[in-house]
Amino acid sequence: MSDFFLFTAVVINHAAYSYLTSFHHAGLHPYPRGFSSSSSISTLLRTVALVWLFGGISGIILAALALFDIINFSFFWVFMIPAAMSIRKFGEASKIHPFAAWVWQVSIIAIPVLLVICFFTQPFASLENYLHSFWQWGVLLGAMAIGFLCKVLFARIYASRL
Repeated sequence: MSDFFLFTAVVINHAAYSYLTSFHHAGLHPYPRGFSSSSSISTLLRTVALVWLFGGISGIILAALALFDIINFSFFWVFMIPAAMSIRKFGEASKIHPFAAWVWQVSIIAIPVLLVICFFTQPFASLENYLHSFWQWGVLLGAMAIGFLCKVLFARIYASRL
């Protein structure tokens, strides 16, 4: 059960990280040096957690998908729509939502705590069975492709209306 809590913390951490990174890349983050160091720690924690949860090769593949923003382009773009619409509508980015920054910082603290709990309560690669066969990898990659196509369609339909 703690492995699902750890996976949920990793997903929440990555979603909040994606949101905050958009401000950092635009040069609008109020603490760019602090965010850079915290994001390095966050990326390392997510990688360790994914390797522990899914095993060596599967965990590294999932961490690489997250690191190279392939996950963002497929799934997390939906959460970026309000920020993108405000940038497009008002010509400037709104401020960072404090709740997103708080959730990200709390998840950076929660991931190592949950990792320690999983070290003692769960076997290594406890979630690997969910991605064990080629069929499950195909479902994951298919869902990513469908998510990316939905993003492209959304951008073509609604970008002209803003």
